[in-house]
Amino acid sequence: MAGARPKFNFNAKPKEEEPKKELEHNDHPITSTGTFIIEEKKFEVKATDLLQLKERGRGAFGVVYEMQHRDSGTIMAVKRIRATADGNERKYLMRDLNIIEKSKGCPYIVTFYGVLLKDGDLWICMELMDNSLDKVYKLVYHDMKKSFPEKIIGKMAVAILKALHFLVEVLHVMHRDVKPSNVLISNEGQIKMCDFGIAGVTTDSNKCYTRGIGCKVYMPPERVLPPPNQKKGYDSRSDVWSFGCTLFELATGKAPYPPWQTVFDQLKSVVEGPPPNINDTDLSNECKEFTHLCLEKDVNVRPNYVELLKHQFILTSDAEDTDVGTWYHSVREEAKTLGLN
Repeated sequence: MAGARPKFNFNAKPKEEEPKKELEHNDHPITSTGTFIIEEKKFEVKATDLLQLKERGRGAFGVVYEMQHRDSGTIMAVKRIRATADGNERKYLMRDLNIIEKSKGCPYIVTFYGVLLKDGDLWICMELMDNSLDKVYKLVYHDMKKSFPEKIIGKMAVAILKALHFLVEVLHVMHRDVKPSNVLISNEGQIKMCDFGIAGVTTDSNKCYTRGIGCKVYMPPERVLPPPNQKKGYDSRSDVWSFGCTLFELATGKAPYPPWQTVFDQLKSVVEGPPPNINDTDLSNECKEFTHLCLEKDVNVRPNYVELLKHQFILTSDAEDTDVGTWYHSVREEAKTLGLN
């Protein structure tokens, strides 16, 4: 990445919570005024302190706007969630919010500024990133007919892997929805993970038990159809598979599997068929080997995060002085020239 990244203490403990009141968020109330931490300064912020600039996207739960905090001048992304969201939607949103807040200081997860209420709607204020990796790879591979350089893939792999390791080691949660659309890139080339609404808290045995949750295209064989001799639950190596599928997309510009018509098609492809592979690319053997390890169908053979962090592809990619920001700027400029933006 461009610029030095701060080190994060994986032994750090999440901060203590406050007593429960009003809308549940880390067991403290969300009100019309929120305490925001922006560039290490504390601000008491109301909705009127945020100047709306433009809409950035719409989803099932609400709208994301680009806004500017008047006092600091900071541009941020504000996810405005409708007051009409049902119980399940609220549960996912609160989980996403709690994890983002507890991830402060991790350079590979979007920065959380604060949260407040406006006319019953929830405003979640976060670091503004420029785009998601699914849109970037489609722009590069499909529209420009180019590919990601291996050094760029390597930096993306390092950031995603370290974010997932942080979630398990520090917060004791699994993401459970690892895919390119949940990885963001900033104008400066920083790579960060987002969207923790369906993350699962691990048990004392570091396992989760809910099977069907998550995007099916990225779901590992042991979650699609658990082997008869497998103990109940699954651990973070299921996210390793999804991480491997994500790397496959970034390396090839293709989805890991073609669209399925039925659950039987999914069973046949994921459980019975071969895993996605990137053998027909010009990438190095180290990159190919690393991706193949992540896509090992046997979960008992598939490596965990600690083992993956020691792989030569990650060690080399982490150590290299690759300017992701300059590369991304060139992609955006070429897209403008070609009329693709």
